[in-house]
Amino acid sequence: MSTPPPPGGPYPPPQHGVPGGPPPVYPSFPPGAQAPPPYLPPPGLPGGPPRQKGNPAAFLVVLLMGVLVLGGCGVGGFILLSDDDDDGRDRTISGSRPLFPTSVPTPTFSAPSFRPSTPSVPRKPVVGLSFFARSVSTSSGTYLQSSSWDKSCTSGVKPRLATLNRQENCKGRLYGAMYQGPNKRTYVQMTLIQFPDSASARSVSRRINSSTAPTIRVAYGNEPGHWWSSSSVGEYVLIRQSFNNASRYAGPRSGPAQVLGDVLIRRFQTELTNVYTWSN
Repeated sequence: MSTPPPPGGPYPPPQHGVPGGPPPVYPSFPPGAQAPPPYLPPPGLPGGPPRQKGNPAAFLVVLLMGVLVLGGCGVGGFILLSDDDDDGRDRTISGSRPLFPTSVPTPTFSAPSFRPSTPSVPRKPVVGLSFFARSVSTSSGTYLQSSSWDKSCTSGVKPRLATLNRQENCKGRLYGAMYQGPNKRTYVQMTLIQFPDSASARSVSRRINSSTAPTIRVAYGNEPGHWWSSSSVGEYVLIRQSFNNASRYAGPRSGPAQVLGDVLIRRFQTELTNVYTWSN
């Protein structure tokens, strides 16, 4: 049995699901007043109410059916094409492929031709009496030529040197000159002899001594005491003999006869070397 409503009605019927509860209280309005319009929910967002999400299982079923249909179409097309090829020949499908060179080209290089130059045969210089200049300037002063001569290899020399010259096949002439030293008291005699080759010239140069040498040319008397030395350049042999005119005595090694004689032969040795260099 339900509880009778409180006075002051009328009231709406009770809500379902709330048994025995009091009904809600609504505001009353005086007679003749109009009640406000019923409450309406706020308008929704543009585009209508949100759609309900579909069933994922149904979407997978549709996707699977589409795959099966496409696969069936492909198999049917392949069968139709296979039936058209009734000649039994193999078919080749050609597509566009990038072309690559089968082999890398080898760079070529042509080296310039080389022709070795033919070595020139060295020419033998010709040295004569003019090799001995009239005056020779050196660091020790100027030497002045007083006389010169041109003889055979076996004349104008001592007997031992004449024999040696014959053994070594001396050819050509013997050239000589006498020089007065810068101090005016020392004299230097220079002799130049030519041989067939440089080996013969070296052999003779090593055997020169006071008794195997040219004869010293003096105006009178015996041969003076002197210093001597020799040198070979190519096919030529240079011999110097130096002495003091006043005393006929050669003097010590540090004296003017030795020192001035050595300076002059070194100068002629350099000149003869230059002759060989310029001739080649």
